Amino acid sequence: KWEKNNKNNKNKINNNNDVHNLEFIKIETGKHIQGSLDDYFRYYFIKDNEKPAFVTQVDDFSISTTPVTNKMFLDFIDKGGYNQKKFWSKEGWRWKTKNQMNHPFYWKKKKNNIWKIKHFKSWIHLENVYQHPVTNISFFAAEAYCSFVNGRLPTEEEWEYVATNLSETIYPWGDHDITDEYGNFFIKYSGTNNVNDYEISNTRLGIKQMIGNCLEYCNSTFKPYDNFCIDVIEDFSNYKHFGKVICKGGSWSSHIINCHPKYRYFIDKNNVLEYIGFRVCK
Repeated sequence: KWEKNNKNNKNKINNNNDVHNLEFIKIETGKHIQGSLDDYFRYYFIKDNEKPAFVTQVDDFSISTTPVTNKMFLDFIDKGGYNQKKFWSKEGWRWKTKNQMNHPFYWKKKKNNIWKIKHFKSWIHLENVYQHPVTNISFFAAEAYCSFVNGRLPTEEEWEYVATNLSETIYPWGDHDITDEYGNFFIKYSGTNNVNDYEISNTRLGIKQMIGNCLEYCNSTFKPYDNFCIDVIEDFSNYKHFGKVICKGGSWSSHIINCHPKYRYFIDKNNVLEYIGFRVCK
């Protein structure tokens, strides 16, 4: 069903939407309203860790128009990225070595140099999803790939700044309420899509799929904003997870109420079980 739905997805840009290399867009410096404002409530549910909003300065940087794909990440593996210490942080190298990680957790290499990837209980040819975002990798592996291409992960404020059109809109596509046509979320296809799908959801500068498909790592720690106040209604609250790493954007399996630029997901750096990918900044 997942593969069939992907083939029939009417929101694809065209029939030739393969991505072979990362392309970057320059983002100009500016002030950004980070976090959620009270008047955003009509658009989405606001969690306590998104408040109170504050103004921050974002400096010039460049960001990749798409998340890193399976095909791109395979190039990192083929060129020995997992075995070159220079690409990894000290913490990441210790984790990789201890766990004997030489490729993503749900990948395996078969005879004749054929790679397969696990999708629930099935193993499919990796080449069938070359143009999907790489997911189920650790923060450390994402960080190492960025080093491999002379880049880095975005910070949370940079990611939000881009996803809100330099702090001018609610969503990447503008201020229209989120609907199915804007992305792959809420278990629509039971898996990821091509990173070039859903042109309608592009930002004004052409940055693609910042909402849905896969969550994206940021090089920022999940911590409270100044004057944070615990929401007593949601008393399992996320404050217990402060100190983990931030992910943004929501995935194909995320509920629609969590698919907005201000949403703050959190994860351990060594987690490889979730649908988290990444894009590169320079």
